Amino acid sequence: MRSALFRTLVVEMSDQENTQDTVLTRQEIKEILSLEQNRYWHQLHADLIDRLCRDYRLWPAAETLEVDYVGNEQAKKALVLVHFLRYEITHVADGLVQLKSRFGEYTKRYTKAISDSDKKQQILNYAKELGATPRQLRKDEKAFERWFGHDTVSDRYQRRYLETERFLSFALQCLGKVGVIVLQETKQVTHAQALWRHLQLETVLKPLLDYHGDNRVLVSAFHALSETIRALPEDIHQSCISDSTRRFILHSCRGNQSIWVQCEALQLLQSVSPTSLKVFLRNRFEFPKDNDDLFVRRKVVQIVVEQLHKEPGLEDILVFAVQDNSPSVRQKLAELLPKTDVEVKKLFYPILLFGDKSAPVRASALLSLLDLLVNEDEFELALVYLGEVLLTEKERFVLRTALHVCRTGLDKLIQYNIPSARQMFFAQSLQPAIKSLHETADSLAVRRYAAQTKEYLFAFSDEGRRQRINRLKQFVEVIPPGKTRRLPKTIADSDDADLGRLLSVIAQKDFGFDVESSLFGRFITRGHAFGFRLWRLFHEFRHPSPDKRQAFRHTVGRLFWGELRVPSTILSELAETKIPGEPLFMDTEDGWRGYLPLVDEVISALALGNKSTYFYHSEGVVLLIPPRYFLQRLRASWKLSFKFSDYAHLRNWQEKGQSPARSYLDALAALGIKVCFRGHDNQKADYRSIDPAVLRFFPAFIPDMPGLSSSGSLWLEFKDYFVSAYGNSLIELAAFLSLAMTYFMGRHVYLYRKFRRARNRIPLVLGGWGHEENPVPSESKLR
Repeated sequence: MRSALFRTLVVEMSDQENTQDTVLTRQEIKEILSLEQNRYWHQLHADLIDRLCRDYRLWPAAETLEVDYVGNEQAKKALVLVHFLRYEITHVADGLVQLKSRFGEYTKRYTKAISDSDKKQQILNYAKELGATPRQLRKDEKAFERWFGHDTVSDRYQRRYLETERFLSFALQCLGKVGVIVLQETKQVTHAQALWRHLQLETVLKPLLDYHGDNRVLVSAFHALSETIRALPEDIHQSCISDSTRRFILHSCRGNQSIWVQCEALQLLQSVSPTSLKVFLRNRFEFPKDNDDLFVRRKVVQIVVEQLHKEPGLEDILVFAVQDNSPSVRQKLAELLPKTDVEVKKLFYPILLFGDKSAPVRASALLSLLDLLVNEDEFELALVYLGEVLLTEKERFVLRTALHVCRTGLDKLIQYNIPSARQMFFAQSLQPAIKSLHETADSLAVRRYAAQTKEYLFAFSDEGRRQRINRLKQFVEVIPPGKTRRLPKTIADSDDADLGRLLSVIAQKDFGFDVESSLFGRFITRGHAFGFRLWRLFHEFRHPSPDKRQAFRHTVGRLFWGELRVPSTILSELAETKIPGEPLFMDTEDGWRGYLPLVDEVISALALGNKSTYFYHSEGVVLLIPPRYFLQRLRASWKLSFKFSDYAHLRNWQEKGQSPARSYLDALAALGIKVCFRGHDNQKADYRSIDPAVLRFFPAFIPDMPGLSSSGSLWLEFKDYFVSAYGNSLIELAAFLSLAMTYFMGRHVYLYRKFRRARNRIPLVLGGWGHEENPVPSESKLR
């Protein structure tokens, strides 16, 4: 039977005879099966591949098969493997039928057995049929009194049956992949038809379309058939399959099979029966089925988009898709919309971006705009949609996605070598909307994202800055965390403000940085360095605990040496620990407020002498000015170390706290430490923005920082203070009331004196003004 099933197949595709050895090695089989597969695929199916290789060595036709085939070497090997897989699938399917039949016969014999000894014998006989060795049978016989019995051999049968079904499903998948390798080499229609007839794949796969066991077998069989048919030229799709297979495909499209079979059938319907395609696709939206049907409708959306260039009338189906109840279906439309014509984009993008009630759908539509940005004809359309979303959207998730599109869009423009003028235009066009988000967004986290995006566009939109930041990034990435390296001269000679801003962009996805100047040059430290801290010693004495980790020293803290510091945006603790002063993640801001110096950083700044320390952050620049005299700095350092926990608690101010936000910096100011803040200086003043939520942490009415002042900055600080949406402290309220009362009383006194002077200028007064001290008019008045 096997020799009849697998006799030599001769493929006459050329007059030239090209016969060669068809025996495949184990490595060749693995290479063919692993083509275009995920790198973990081989590891996941290692046991099944080993079984397939063992069965190939036992294949009777392995050494006698001769194939005449004109094509590349890989296709010839794949053709041999197709022959083997046809044999293997048929053999395994027959084995499943026999396995099930033998279990039924055993069940009947066991049921008819009367005595216990007869039942035990029937159980042992069936265990032997399942492949038990004599040694295993002896162990089974001894285990009758403990656990072995009818249920045990039934479980063995069930496991054997399921493992065989799994292997059959795997072999069917392999047949589809290998069949595609063979068929896609034939470009001529006549050769493809001849090869399809000789391979007889439909003969092997069609019986399994009625399989009633594990549904994965049916799915794998139909997927293999669908893959091989699509590998043929489209002109012969309708003629190459039988009528029974076509009826199965149409039957599956009506929803009478599993979800994945329906998806495969609809995909195949494009070429097998194009006349009925529109009717089936429309019906799937008009008459949806259960919840799992959403996967079929997603597939329908994909098919419609693929066929739009052939049948423009299918646009009506997309109207059903954009109104579908499932957000997943609408997301699929958003993902595929860039593949449609401009008219279709203009019709559906506004609905998905601004009219859809689901935030994930709007976010998916935003992500799909990235494909439009690299297209010269659709660049402005995508830019308009993106800017409008930034101005009108309120959902935090969607806004973060929009800001991500701003950054990624610029990256794609750079990747595709789009002219620098368009890159700059892209960044400048989005700056006003990002500035508005940075200053007025309802969510503080969105304000932080906007500030980071603003700095990212500033750094990468200009070609000169982009080259500098790329050189700087390549240099710092090789520095181990906590280590220090000397800055190259080309980088060290740059301006401090420029260097700090570029490092702050890198720190958005990296460690923080410290830049220190010395007689031997400038040095940069990546990440945090740790060493002895006096406050840690005080803390350990005050808070003894038996549950401390024994493998670490408990007297070390963070050390900072540079006068230019750039905090990391992402490195923080999600939960507060017993050790104070750690960068603590604040959910409201989606960060740890890196623009506020840590207490450790303040202590380190005091150790630098009376030199000022600059902190560069995406929000702006913070200047820390220590006390002028040594004894003042020593007193401040000692007090910070002794009451470290109190100052750390003030820094980690909570939104619902009773104390004002500026309590931390007020406490530092009481020690003689001044901390000032200002926004970054941009080339265009219109793009300069400061978040009022950041200013609330800093004392009001602070003059500009030395060396960083610019015209109009003091007025901006006054404006930000008065328009801030956040509550003011009692001191600020008292100051405001004092000014208001002074204005009210002063105006009252001024108007009273003005009335008196005006009355005295009247020549003659007759009653109505009360008693006069000097009722006799003067000589000048009588005249």
